[in-house]
Amino acid sequence: MVQQGLFREDLYYRINVFPVHLPSLSERAEDIPLIAHSLLAKVAPQHPHTLTAQAEALLQRTIFNGNIRELRNILERAVLLSRTAVIDEKLLMSCPDSSDDGLTAGDTAATLHEVEREHVSKILREFKGNKQAVADHLSISLRTLYRKLR
Repeated sequence: MVQQGLFREDLYYRINVFPVHLPSLSERAEDIPLIAHSLLAKVAPQHPHTLTAQAEALLQRTIFNGNIRELRNILERAVLLSRTAVIDEKLLMSCPDSSDDGLTAGDTAATLHEVEREHVSKILREFKGNKQAVADHLSISLRTLYRKLR
């Protein structure tokens, strides 16, 4: 962004004292079960919950655009909706994500770019091509929406 002139260079060097690269969840799907169990222990410490193997597999196939926060929100919803201490794939799929679509056991071969393009196209159809309304709905700028559409 600095090279493109979209971010002030002096500000970049002020906040870039010690850069830390933290890979997204999609880059470390094998860690998701361990992270999910740790989050479950924090979400409801007084009522421990566990995940079935199928639920863990579903979480590993899910693209978390919101990373850890999105995973935590889904697990919190699952705990609230669960009637037992076991969270299964069916329960996770009934937990709506931030777009109220719920988790889906989508094609694992789909790239993030493909999933994003499909989602933006769906929202664009819902808003009958009104790009400003789509940008507002997605909480992005109109300029960012146009870049995504390119």
